[in-house]
Amino acid sequence: MNPYQQIKYFFYLLPNWGLRVAFFSAWHEWRGEWKYQIATTGNLKLEGLSITGSNRLSATEYMPVNYSLLEDILHHVPKEARDGVFLDIGCGKGRAMCVAAANGFHKVVGIDIAKELINDAEINLQSIHNQYKNTESSLQWIDVVEYEIPKDISCVFLFNPFEQNIVETLIRKLLNRGSKTSTPLYVLYASPQYAESFLRNGFTEIYHVKKAGFIEGKIFKIEGQTFVNKKVAKN
Repeated sequence: MNPYQQIKYFFYLLPNWGLRVAFFSAWHEWRGEWKYQIATTGNLKLEGLSITGSNRLSATEYMPVNYSLLEDILHHVPKEARDGVFLDIGCGKGRAMCVAAANGFHKVVGIDIAKELINDAEINLQSIHNQYKNTESSLQWIDVVEYEIPKDISCVFLFNPFEQNIVETLIRKLLNRGSKTSTPLYVLYASPQYAESFLRNGFTEIYHVKKAGFIEGKIFKIEGQTFVNKKVAKN
């Protein structure tokens, strides 16, 4: 936990999201970093980082999901889904992977287009491995467009990591994954700007939460093998 980053992040949030969200977020940043013994607070522009893939302009800056929101939506994931694999797309410094491991997922996977963020995630995951000995983790420096979704994935986490065209590419990959397994898939979507894209393509919203009047998350579910021939629906 870095106190300087905590203060700096608060003053980044304050003019952009207001006093209520800034204080709510600052409190949970301190609490979460201390609880999980990781260092993920702060925002970071992608300029100057080592970026892979061709979709740099569609990617957003690094900014971690709120701990309270993350813990809430993980709490609402069915227990049987924890027997599968948790995939964080746009994993950044690994916060969601670490919290998922602390909440019952024994295998967590993350991908990101920024090499420096992958390196930070490796350090944070080592702290989690020290606390949860049975946790398996893997990280890959790759663009989601080039990534093949493994069939043993049970949960996908997104914190609004890219624009709608890439979201629709991801949905196409998730639907293809469904043709390879009979198990359901859950999408945990924080700041769900393109939620409608999932609803149009056969996903069902099973949970919705909003904190501090602004910090929002949803969980979507789709059954396996029921959408083998489904095409991605667009606007």
